[in-house]
This record gives sequence, C-alpha cells and structure tokens, in this order.
Amino acid sequence: MSVAPYVFSLDEDGKAAVADLNGADEDTLIEASQGCPTSAILLIDTETGEAVCP
Repeated sequence: MSVAPYVFSLDEDGKAAVADLNGADEDTLIEASQGCPTSAILLIDTETGEAVCP
C-alpha cells in the first residue's frame, strides 16, 4: 500500500482493498503489483481481458 496509497486501503478485516482505481497512474499500479509480497494484486487490461501484471 505504500506504493499506491490512494488506490488501496484497509478494509474492516485489515485486508487491502481497492479504494480508487484512478488514484495512481499505470506505471505506479504495475510497481505496486510487482512489489506485493503476497502477489495479491493482479492487473487486467480492460480492453483485452489479459493479465498485465504479475
């Protein structure tokens, strides 16, 4: 969450959740996905449906 703090927030269970998809640019979202220690962030291209990252 430190890479894209405006995109992710903690939910009531203390788990990361998407708060605002427009809270960071594409490069920052990719960096957040690549740096996620649990590989929980999967980025999907909305036009193709293909995984962008990881």
